[in-house]
Amino acid sequence: EPIDAATAGTVGNYALSDGVSVSQATASSSSVLLNTGSLIVGKSYTLTAGGVKDRFGNTLAAGSTLNFTVNVVTYADVKAAAERLRGVAHRTPVATSRTLDERLSGRLFLKCENLQRAGAFKFRGAYNAIAKLAPRERARGILTYSSGNHAQAIALACRILGAQATIVMPDNAPAAKRRATEGYGAGIVPYDPATAKREEIAESLRRDGDPVLIPPYDHADV
Repeated sequence: EPIDAATAGTVGNYALSDGVSVSQATASSSSVLLNTGSLIVGKSYTLTAGGVKDRFGNTLAAGSTLNFTVNVVTYADVKAAAERLRGVAHRTPVATSRTLDERLSGRLFLKCENLQRAGAFKFRGAYNAIAKLAPRERARGILTYSSGNHAQAIALACRILGAQATIVMPDNAPAAKRRATEGYGAGIVPYDPATAKREEIAESLRRDGDPVLIPPYDHADV
C-alpha cells in the first residue's frame, strides 16, 4: 500500500511505531520498501512519513501514515496451495546427477519444473494466487508485469479460471515467450524498458480499470 503516490521513487525519512528503527525506506507508487530493525510476525505497526523528498529534491508534506501487519507464508498456506494445485499443476519428476554430487560433495535432487505447465515453476504461484480470488475479483481481470515466465503463467492460469489477463511486457522480451503469452489469451501492453518503468505502467492501468495486480514476486500467494 502506498503512503502517498507523490512519494514515488523517493528515499525519505520514515518512522515506525513501537520504537522500531528505519534506516532507509524507498517508496514507489504501489509499495514502500523498508530496511528496518526487528519486526514481529502478526503484529501491527504504523509507518509515518517525515521530511520526505521527491525525486527532484523537493520536500513533501510530512505526516502521511500507513498501517500494516507483518505476515509470513506458513506451512498451512503451503498445504492449502498444494490442494488448490492438485490435478492442475503437473507432478514433475525429481532427477539426480552423480556428476553434480561428486563435484559438490553432496546429494542433490533436481526438481524438473522445466516440464511444468507453461514451462516453469511460476505456474504454481500464478494459479494459486488467482484461484484464491473471489469470482467478483477475478471478473475485474488480472494484471501483471513480466518479460516471460510469470507472464505465461498468469495468462494460462487466467485461461483455466476464466479471467482476462493483461500483461505489461517489455518490447525486447523473447518473441517465443510473447507468442506463448498471447496464445494463452492474454492482452499485451508493450513498453520500452529504457524509457519507462513497468511498475508505473501497471499502476496506471490498475487505477484506470481496477484489475487485480498479481506481481511476479513479493506476493504471499505467489
